[in-house]
Amino acid sequence: RDKIHEFLDFAPGEAVAPPEDVIGTRAALVRRFLTDQLDFISVAKRYIRVLDFAEVLDHILPTDGRYGRLGGKAAGLILAHSILQEARREGRLEADHKIPDSYFLPSNGILEFMEHNDLDELINVKYKTSEEVRDEYPLVERLFKSGSFPPTIHKGLEELLYEIGEVPLVVRSSSLLEDRIGHAFSGKYKSLFIPNQGTIEMRLAALEDAIAEVYASIFHPDPIEYRRERGLIDFQEQMGILIQEVVGREVG
Repeated sequence: RDKIHEFLDFAPGEAVAPPEDVIGTRAALVRRFLTDQLDFISVAKRYIRVLDFAEVLDHILPTDGRYGRLGGKAAGLILAHSILQEARREGRLEADHKIPDSYFLPSNGILEFMEHNDLDELINVKYKTSEEVRDEYPLVERLFKSGSFPPTIHKGLEELLYEIGEVPLVVRSSSLLEDRIGHAFSGKYKSLFIPNQGTIEMRLAALEDAIAEVYASIFHPDPIEYRRERGLIDFQEQMGILIQEVVGREVG
């Protein structure tokens, strides 16, 4: 994070840095925080500016370890937003667009959660038979939902709720496999709406419960079977979390 801000101090607006340094820095940031998929990088480096990454980093929730990637949904959202912003700057898009305020829990968060709750042995559940995976999933989900979050993540979520107030939220999966070109994982993992109302303790408990349920969906039989059919079962799947404020007006 500090290195990105140092780059911005040196080259505000990327205006004075050599073009090859700008593109190289963009590509490195895409690879580090979004994906190593070359097709995605070749497009993203044209649109996602270093300044955009600085803004994204300010919305990443803290974890204990080195940040993982943000996952496929988050990567697609960031790229789409940057493309629209570029079109507006060039005068090719007149209508304003509103992207919900978004916050990111990177993919290392699920690993820290599992280690914190002694759930590491679940990593190999994917190698069980389809029947075993389906039969055991309700227990897996209960184990996740009864777990607690590492203190750093817990505190970060609490501070986020204090910051945004009582606005409805959607907690969305953003797994690493969701950025694989040619593999549609839409609908395979959970996304949950929460009203985010009440005391801070109630709101935090509801948010953590939703995140834990989305985490557990990585072990749901449907995505595991989907991965098995497409030769992706050995991929070390990880789950980022995308938290967004719900756009709309209250009715009733």
